[in-house]
Amino acid sequence: MFESIKKPYVSVRPGEEVRVHRNLNPVRMNDGRTHEGLWVVRVKRSGKYIHAGYRLAVSISHCTPHATPGGIKRIEKRGRRDVVAWIDGRYVSDSATTDAPTGTPVHYNPYRRHDFHTMDGQHYAGSNNAAFPQGCTHFIAS
Repeated sequence: MFESIKKPYVSVRPGEEVRVHRNLNPVRMNDGRTHEGLWVVRVKRSGKYIHAGYRLAVSISHCTPHATPGGIKRIEKRGRRDVVAWIDGRYVSDSATTDAPTGTPVHYNPYRRHDFHTMDGQHYAGSNNAAFPQGCTHFIAS
Protein backbone atom coordinates (compact mmCIF):
# COMPACT_ATOMS: atom_id res chain seq x y z
CA MET A 1 0.00 0.00 0.00
CA PHE A 2 1.22 3.52 -0.57
CA GLU A 3 1.07 6.47 1.79
CA SER A 4 -1.23 8.86 -0.05
CA ILE A 5 -4.28 6.68 -0.47
CA LYS A 6 -7.24 7.92 -2.43
CA LYS A 7 -10.42 7.47 -0.41
CA PRO A 8 -12.42 5.26 -0.23
CA TYR A 9 -10.01 2.51 0.74
CA VAL A 10 -11.43 -0.78 2.01
CA SER A 11 -9.05 -3.34 3.45
CA VAL A 12 -9.35 -6.76 1.89
CA ARG A 13 -8.61 -9.98 3.75
CA PRO A 14 -6.67 -12.80 2.07
CA GLY A 15 -9.06 -15.28 0.48
CA GLU A 16 -11.90 -12.81 -0.14
CA GLU A 17 -13.48 -12.78 -3.61
CA VAL A 18 -12.22 -9.85 -5.68
CA ARG A 19 -12.29 -8.41 -9.17
CA VAL A 20 -9.22 -6.63 -10.51
CA HIS A 21 -8.94 -4.37 -13.53
CA ARG A 22 -6.58 -1.65 -14.71
CA ASN A 23 -7.72 1.89 -14.05
CA LEU A 24 -8.07 3.77 -17.32
CA ASN A 25 -7.64 7.30 -15.96
CA PRO A 26 -5.11 9.15 -13.81
CA VAL A 27 -6.05 9.29 -10.12
CA ARG A 28 -5.36 12.35 -7.97
CA MET A 29 -4.33 11.15 -4.53
CA ASN A 30 -5.12 12.89 -1.24
CA ASP A 31 -1.66 14.51 -1.16
CA GLY A 32 -2.23 16.09 -4.60
CA ARG A 33 0.02 13.77 -6.61
CA THR A 34 -1.40 12.00 -9.64
CA HIS A 35 -0.83 8.30 -10.38
CA GLU A 36 -1.51 6.51 -13.65
CA GLY A 37 -1.84 2.80 -14.32
CA LEU A 38 -3.23 1.84 -10.92
CA TRP A 39 -5.14 -1.39 -10.39
CA VAL A 40 -8.74 -1.21 -9.17
CA VAL A 41 -9.81 -3.82 -6.63
CA ARG A 42 -13.47 -4.58 -6.00
CA VAL A 43 -14.31 -6.94 -3.12
CA LYS A 44 -17.45 -9.03 -2.78
CA ARG A 45 -19.40 -8.03 0.30
CA SER A 46 -23.05 -8.93 0.97
CA GLY A 47 -23.38 -10.42 -2.51
CA LYS A 48 -22.19 -7.27 -4.35
CA TYR A 49 -18.78 -6.10 -5.51
CA ILE A 50 -17.84 -2.82 -3.83
CA HIS A 51 -14.94 -0.53 -4.72
CA ALA A 52 -12.07 -1.36 -2.35
CA GLY A 53 -9.70 1.27 -3.71
CA TYR A 54 -6.72 1.66 -6.00
CA ARG A 55 -3.54 -0.39 -5.63
CA LEU A 56 -0.06 0.06 -7.10
CA ALA A 57 0.22 -3.74 -7.30
CA VAL A 58 -1.93 -6.70 -6.28
CA SER A 59 -1.84 -10.51 -6.34
CA ILE A 60 -4.77 -12.91 -6.54
CA SER A 61 -5.30 -16.66 -6.85
CA HIS A 62 -7.93 -18.86 -8.56
CA CYS A 63 -8.06 -16.46 -11.52
CA THR A 64 -10.82 -16.35 -14.12
CA PRO A 65 -10.98 -13.73 -16.90
CA HIS A 66 -14.19 -11.95 -17.87
CA ALA A 67 -14.95 -9.69 -20.84
CA THR A 68 -18.51 -8.53 -21.49
CA PRO A 69 -19.65 -8.84 -25.12
CA GLY A 70 -22.06 -5.92 -24.69
CA GLY A 71 -19.25 -3.75 -23.36
CA ILE A 72 -17.01 -4.64 -26.28
CA LYS A 73 -19.78 -3.66 -28.71
CA ARG A 74 -20.20 -0.38 -26.82
CA ILE A 75 -16.47 0.37 -27.21
CA GLU A 76 -16.62 -0.40 -30.94
CA LYS A 77 -19.68 1.81 -31.39
CA ARG A 78 -18.48 4.79 -29.34
CA GLY A 79 -14.80 4.48 -30.12
CA ARG A 80 -13.66 5.25 -26.58
CA ARG A 81 -12.27 3.26 -23.69
CA ASP A 82 -14.46 1.68 -21.04
CA VAL A 83 -13.97 -1.01 -18.41
CA VAL A 84 -15.41 -4.15 -19.96
CA ALA A 85 -12.96 -6.78 -18.69
CA TRP A 86 -11.57 -7.92 -15.35
CA ILE A 87 -10.09 -10.90 -13.55
CA ASP A 88 -12.06 -12.63 -10.78
CA GLY A 89 -10.16 -14.41 -8.04
CA ARG A 90 -9.23 -14.64 -4.38
CA TYR A 91 -7.22 -11.81 -2.85
CA VAL A 92 -3.65 -12.65 -1.80
CA SER A 93 -1.82 -9.34 -1.13
CA ASP A 94 -1.07 -5.76 -2.18
CA SER A 95 2.16 -6.79 -3.87
CA ALA A 96 2.83 -8.42 -7.22
CA THR A 97 4.09 -11.77 -6.01
CA THR A 98 4.36 -14.60 -8.48
CA ASP A 99 6.89 -17.09 -9.71
CA ALA A 100 8.40 -14.54 -12.14
CA PRO A 101 10.66 -16.87 -14.19
CA THR A 102 7.71 -19.11 -15.08
CA GLY A 103 5.06 -16.39 -15.22
CA THR A 104 3.42 -15.47 -18.53
CA PRO A 105 2.40 -11.89 -19.38
CA VAL A 106 -1.31 -11.68 -20.25
CA HIS A 107 -2.89 -8.78 -22.15
CA TYR A 108 -6.35 -7.49 -22.92
CA ASN A 109 -7.03 -4.90 -25.60
CA PRO A 110 -10.59 -4.86 -27.02
CA TYR A 111 -9.40 -2.92 -30.07
CA ARG A 112 -7.17 -5.84 -31.11
CA ARG A 113 -8.88 -8.96 -29.73
CA HIS A 114 -11.96 -9.69 -27.66
CA ASP A 115 -10.24 -12.06 -25.23
CA PHE A 116 -7.35 -12.16 -22.80
CA HIS A 117 -4.23 -13.53 -24.48
CA THR A 118 -0.50 -14.04 -24.11
CA MET A 119 2.15 -12.32 -26.20
CA ASP A 120 2.33 -15.31 -28.56
CA GLY A 121 -1.43 -15.13 -29.19
CA GLN A 122 -2.55 -17.99 -26.95
CA HIS A 123 -6.00 -17.58 -25.37
CA TYR A 124 -5.89 -17.13 -21.58
CA ALA A 125 -8.66 -19.08 -19.81
CA GLY A 126 -7.46 -18.63 -16.24
CA SER A 127 -4.65 -19.63 -13.90
CA ASN A 128 -3.81 -20.53 -10.33
CA ASN A 129 -2.20 -17.14 -9.61
CA ALA A 130 -1.90 -13.71 -11.13
CA ALA A 131 0.29 -10.76 -10.21
CA PHE A 132 -0.63 -7.25 -11.29
CA PRO A 133 2.68 -5.29 -11.16
CA GLN A 134 3.05 -1.57 -10.68
CA GLY A 135 3.04 0.49 -13.87
CA CYS A 136 2.20 -2.38 -16.23
CA THR A 137 -0.59 -2.68 -18.78
CA HIS A 138 -0.52 -6.49 -18.44
CA PHE A 139 -0.50 -8.98 -15.59
CA ILE A 140 1.61 -12.06 -14.96
CA ALA A 141 -0.16 -15.43 -14.80
CA SER A 142 1.43 -18.49 -13.23
